[in-house]
Amino acid sequence: MPTTEPPGPDPGVVDVERGRRRAIGWVTWTTAAVAGAVAVEAAVGAARYVRGFPDGTRPCELVEACTEAQVVDALSAAWWTTGTALAVAVAALFAGAWSLSSSPVERPLRPRSATAQAVATGVAGALVCFVGSAGLLFALFASAQMLGVAFTVLGLLQAVVVHGVDSNWGPGSSSPRRSWLTAMASSTAATVALTAVATRLTAPVDGWWLAVAIDALVLAGAVLALRLTAGRSVRVIAAGALCVGLLTAACAAWLVTGLVPDPVTVRWPAGPVARPPSQPDPEPVPPPSTPAPAPATSPPPRPVVLADVPCDPAVLSFLVPGFDGAMGARAASVQATNTGDRACWVEGAPVVTLLQGGTPLQLTVTPATDPSGGPAVAGRIGLAPGDRAVVPLSWRTYGGWADDETPQSLTVALVAGAPPVDVPFFATYGPAPFDIADGGAWQVGAWALPSA
Repeated sequence: MPTTEPPGPDPGVVDVERGRRRAIGWVTWTTAAVAGAVAVEAAVGAARYVRGFPDGTRPCELVEACTEAQVVDALSAAWWTTGTALAVAVAALFAGAWSLSSSPVERPLRPRSATAQAVATGVAGALVCFVGSAGLLFALFASAQMLGVAFTVLGLLQAVVVHGVDSNWGPGSSSPRRSWLTAMASSTAATVALTAVATRLTAPVDGWWLAVAIDALVLAGAVLALRLTAGRSVRVIAAGALCVGLLTAACAAWLVTGLVPDPVTVRWPAGPVARPPSQPDPEPVPPPSTPAPAPATSPPPRPVVLADVPCDPAVLSFLVPGFDGAMGARAASVQATNTGDRACWVEGAPVVTLLQGGTPLQLTVTPATDPSGGPAVAGRIGLAPGDRAVVPLSWRTYGGWADDETPQSLTVALVAGAPPVDVPFFATYGPAPFDIADGGAWQVGAWALPSA
């Protein structure tokens, strides 16, 4: 009795389905590209408001185009824009992967075991992390928003690697949709873990191996789990991808809240060296008839202020203008403004005391260093009426050891034994902005001129 071949798919239906997938793919890829461009633009724009290399100034300060309040608002807006754009881009990429064909494709190579595929994926992901370290370091010196973009790009590169390993070592028969969803889901989970660990490291260079190891383990574990569901419906993979996508959105919202601080290169300028009393004042030099104009991009140099008396704390207005941090390093400064009607001077390192709940914290004070790593030169700083001087403070974050609920306060005494003066904090940084614990250590510098 003759056998009848089952009818094949209708070519017209196949063409319509292929066209639908192409249209959806074009929309999703375009959406991801546009959202990525918006995130990069916002991250690059945020770099204007971030203290950077080599002198710790903000580019917007060079042209006097920003205040502390504007800096806080601009960085907050950049977080919202970057985080939302990255979340949209990742969601669009997941949608694009879902729009691919679900028809199984026979693999020319013999499939490996699930364990072998997971191990190969973890090793390849670790190599991608090491290669991508240079990009992360560059982003760190640009802005924290750019660091978020860099982690997302690193995740996409890992997804490409996971897909490549799956194409050669994966199941003998798998669809493009399943392969890319596996790559996107596992890479997203690993990138979330990598970001969470890397942004909590107190020694990013020495501890980077830990972040890479966790990234590789999560990547291998996710691939192994998804490989073991190869016989299940594709809806199982879609549900897993949805869960990981929601986790990504939560991570983006976590980044937007500002828990990841804006990077800063902590390099404090040393004060000028005091001239010996026996050295006579230089003779004034008359200005030339046609002085050469200063470059438009450089601020005019601050004239040396000669003062005969030390500053009375009563004529100084103290303030902590803000906080900076990057990958475990934290920095702030005590700013003093001469509100009197005559010039005065400050000199050396003052006595800075941090109190929590009204009780002084017992902190080990280490002297400040110059950019070369040597001891900073403590000079006498003359302040004309309205001039400012700063004392740099730096420390390593104490993370979960620090009490972030009991209110903190700060006092400064110009010399040892002098009455301390309260120093208010600029804006609102929570009740305990100094994430340092009792018994810790910090670095207190000497009075110096502000960087801009």
